[in-house]
Amino acid sequence: MYLEIQDHPDHLCQGDIFTSFESEALQPIKPKEAAFIVLTYTCDLKNPKDLDYITYSPIFTLDQILEDIINQYKIKYSNNKPPKNLLDSIIQRILKLSSNTKRFLFFLSPLPRFNNQIAFANINQIYSIQKKYSIQILTNRIACIRSPWKEKLGSMVGYLYNRVALEDIKKESIVRSIEKMPFVKNFIDEIYEKK
Repeated sequence: MYLEIQDHPDHLCQGDIFTSFESEALQPIKPKEAAFIVLTYTCDLKNPKDLDYITYSPIFTLDQILEDIINQYKIKYSNNKPPKNLLDSIIQRILKLSSNTKRFLFFLSPLPRFNNQIAFANINQIYSIQKKYSIQILTNRIACIRSPWKEKLGSMVGYLYNRVALEDIKKESIVRSIEKMPFVKNFIDEIYEKK
């Protein structure tokens, strides 16, 4: 699921995983996140002239998710513990999420930083940070996801933003190639001749 460290690009990419760094620019997350994942499209990160902010989401490990669920259920049960069969059911549902079929949870396979647990990026929680912090994000990057997981993340983010990541089209070259097409010149000439 992850690129080898020597294959990490020298720029930020969508799907880069980074740890928190000292800055008030990062939003405080509750429960405390294990890391963050970059959601901004790679094409925008590679050519940041029109980019003002970098979007990201928190990542939570399986034990963090379970602890949060248990805390939610504690109120409902007199002994402050949900029944074991309920927990088993919840764990089974979470493990089914590893197919990335849920719209807002992106499965991540174990990493040493996650205590070798599976984790999920909650892309329903989206935050942004000014692009001037891209160096800190890059410095604190611990992993880069690779194909086809990167494309899956892109499609999930695309669903949220209703946008597909594409490279910028070079408008000048398109205009030049259109001008060279004989039928376009003939079409334009015919229009002007009719007047």
